[in-house]
Amino acid sequence: RLDYSGALESVWKLIRRTNRYIEEEAPWSLAKSPEGESRLAAVLRNALEAVRIAALFVAPVMPKTSAEVWDRLGQGDIHSVDDLARSASWGQLLDGVNVRKGDALFPRMYEE
Repeated sequence: RLDYSGALESVWKLIRRTNRYIEEEAPWSLAKSPEGESRLAAVLRNALEAVRIAALFVAPVMPKTSAEVWDRLGQGDIHSVDDLARSASWGQLLDGVNVRKGDALFPRMYEE
């Protein structure tokens, strides 16, 4: 049985929980002191890992956005993933890569 809406809702739960995690951990505060440096690194890595996994699972319905996220995270070509279970497991974010900043993937729409 294919449950597209249920699958997407699971990804959105991951995204919402990641947002809450970032708010709870307050990396902007951790960055202000040398004592928070190691915790800051862990928080950012965890957030990026969640984003990487979310991008993988929304690829069938948001292929361009997912490919862009995957590329910005230094993960290469998302279309080359041939083992979904392994690629979606926690801890697969490549070490030592720089996250590439780009234009907003979902720009805010303002009403005037």
